[in-house]
Order: sequence, then structure tokens, then C-alpha cells
Amino acid sequence: MTRPVGGVDTLYSATATDLQLRARLELASRLGALASDAHDLSELFRALYDETARAMDATVFLFALYDDGSQTVHVVRQMDRGEEHTGGSFPLGQGFTSEVIRTATPRIVAWPDEGTPIRLLYGTESGELVSPRSGVVVPILSGSRVTGVLSVQSYVPDAYDEEDLLALSVIAAQASANVKRLRATEEMALEHERHAQELEAVLASMNDALVTVDARGAIVRLN
Repeated sequence: MTRPVGGVDTLYSATATDLQLRARLELASRLGALASDAHDLSELFRALYDETARAMDATVFLFALYDDGSQTVHVVRQMDRGEEHTGGSFPLGQGFTSEVIRTATPRIVAWPDEGTPIRLLYGTESGELVSPRSGVVVPILSGSRVTGVLSVQSYVPDAYDEEDLLALSVIAAQASANVKRLRATEEMALEHERHAQELEAVLASMNDALVTVDARGAIVRLN
């Protein structure tokens, strides 16, 4: 009996590729639905973490935004072994996260082979510092501009492969539109707050007056 061209191995490979593609599409669709319900960046962080943890080892998970003007990384939230922590800020430096932001290129990281990891979180076991052994860092992109970064880390050596890198990149791509939406919402809220403060200042300086404002809270006319 003649074996078909390509054989069973080729058929298996094609099937495995189809399954991987389907899994990534399902991941993107599920995350898109969850993230679209986020009302702020903290809620978006939790949606991103939940989906990342379903796809790979997310013992340590970090979601940060990048401000190109000040070259500062602002950590929204971070997770370490199921415990959520507040964020912080640090200037763009020489670490792996900064390298990914500078190059807009995702990468797999292994410690200690590639140097000492920079920790934002510290272990709680009797004051002992516990460092990750492997990680994946991917940029969040808006066009060609880096607006943030996602990072997963594990205390297990060589915990990640190219499939994990691709999966986290899919999650970062889904996060991009929601980061843009939430940032626009925050800017609008700040603008409304500024108008309200201006109106309050005008009212405080007047005894009797009729103030007309538009729908945005901007002063139109004083009578």
C-alpha cells in the first residue's frame, strides 16, 4: 500500500496547527468580551491576568503602561502567587522590560543565565527574597508605538516556549484597544473635573449671577 504524500506526520502537523490557531482565536474572542466590560485599568488588569493564567504559568504577572514623553513605565497592578499588589513607576532602564519597550519586540527570558532579574515584588517567606527563573515579556502596541507591556514570570526554570510567547502577544494585542479606550475615558473625566473646578471658582468669586454652561460644563455666558 502506497503511503500518501507527506504521510501521517504532515497530517498531524496540520491538525495541530489548526487546533493552535483555533485556541488563539478563542482566547482573543473571550478576552475581547471580558476586557470590553472593564471600567478602569485595574479591572482590565484582572481580565488580562485571568486569561493569561488560563493559557500559561502566570505565577507572577505584570501589566504596565509606558509614557514616551517622560520615558517612564507605570505599573498598573501586579500579581504574585495569587496575591494582587499595587503598582509603581520606574524610568526606562537596561532591564528586559525596558529592552522590550525600546525594541517593540517580545522575548523569552531565562535567569540566572541571562543576568540578575529586577524584582518589583519580594517574597514573603521569612524575609527571604525569591527570584523568578524564567519569564515572557511582550509589548502592547498602538500601531508602531509601544503603549505598555505585559510580563509573566515563573519560579520554574524554562517554563515558557514560543507558544507561550505567541499566546501572550495575542493577549497584548487585545489589550491595546482597551488601553486606548480607558485612557480616553480617563482624559475625558479629567477634562470634566477641570471645567467643574473652573465653574466652582467663578461661583465662589461672585455674589449674585446667572451662569450658563454647555453640556461639557464649560462656561458660556455670565448674566
